[in-house]
Amino acid sequence: MLERFTYLTTHWRRVIALAGALAAVGLVGAGCGSDSDSGGDDGTPAQASTAGGGSGGLEGGLDIAGKEVLFIHSSDSGNPFDVPVVSGSDAAAKLTGLKVNTQFSDGDTTKLRNLFQSGISRKVAGIITAVPDASLNKQLCEARRAGIPVIVWNINGATGEGASCVMAYVGQDFRTTGSVIAQRMVDEGKIQQGDRVFCPVEYPNFSYATERAAGVNEVLEPLGTKCDVLGVGVDEAKSRSTESQYLLGHRDTKAVIGLGGPSQSVVLAAIKQAGLKDVAVGGFDLSPKIVEGIKSGEITATVDQQPYSQGFMSVMQLALYLKYGLFPSDIPTGGTGLIDKSNVELVESLVPDYR
Repeated sequence: MLERFTYLTTHWRRVIALAGALAAVGLVGAGCGSDSDSGGDDGTPAQASTAGGGSGGLEGGLDIAGKEVLFIHSSDSGNPFDVPVVSGSDAAAKLTGLKVNTQFSDGDTTKLRNLFQSGISRKVAGIITAVPDASLNKQLCEARRAGIPVIVWNINGATGEGASCVMAYVGQDFRTTGSVIAQRMVDEGKIQQGDRVFCPVEYPNFSYATERAAGVNEVLEPLGTKCDVLGVGVDEAKSRSTESQYLLGHRDTKAVIGLGGPSQSVVLAAIKQAGLKDVAVGGFDLSPKIVEGIKSGEITATVDQQPYSQGFMSVMQLALYLKYGLFPSDIPTGGTGLIDKSNVELVESLVPDYR
């Protein structure tokens, strides 16, 4: 079994190195253009965007300018969650000179595996990928045997040997944060003994959904209830309709916890469409609609997982590894922080490009 290179004891040393690099070049915004192409499930580029490719601002070490890094998203390009992710990865590409090739797998794990395999075949310099489930285990290790470093971002469903082939994970602890948002709603009296709780989510079989639901249910179990998980996808109109139909069929629903940003963004509209009142709402991530819901008091709180950091730090860590041989570390982005009415104004102007 390959050794998993996640040397947490050297984390701060690498943070200092990164800070020095940023200080040398200044914080540069995203840019450098993008292009798109059409492709299919055979792993050919689809909805691709590229950023970087310049000389970069990292001095010394090996020359990494123009080297291709494949950055695979589990969702589609229309998911608002991915906007700050791409902003972050593009900014890091500009700083480092790497060419970041962004691909969207549209919630299709087969397409994601094909995109990943295409990266191995092209012998890219590195791969940054979401891993929705264990089906990518074999290819994760295939990449490592081919000398291609792999960093997992946002979702890490790798198991067994596959997990050992991942150099680092940049993302959230889903079970813990599921517990955090559920506990907040219980503490405020929004969920009580025996209440029906609805948990819509984009992709119910992805590990982020199962883990967040597990964390929510750990808090709800002593109250004699659990959340009803329902897949609603990422299309806004379809998600709103699906959530509304659930609420029409379960008019005793007392609370909704959206297990993802897109699913939470349409909750208030779905509640209104269903003609319900006094339904408490909480969930994950940020969007303009979630911000407005928090400001109005209709949304109790949301877990902030800071997707810009996931895009930026994944690319930066891979750049430091390729240039200086500095091994990446696991980075738990967002921690257990909540955005609520007391602090929402601090992030409002940063949504959606940076938060």
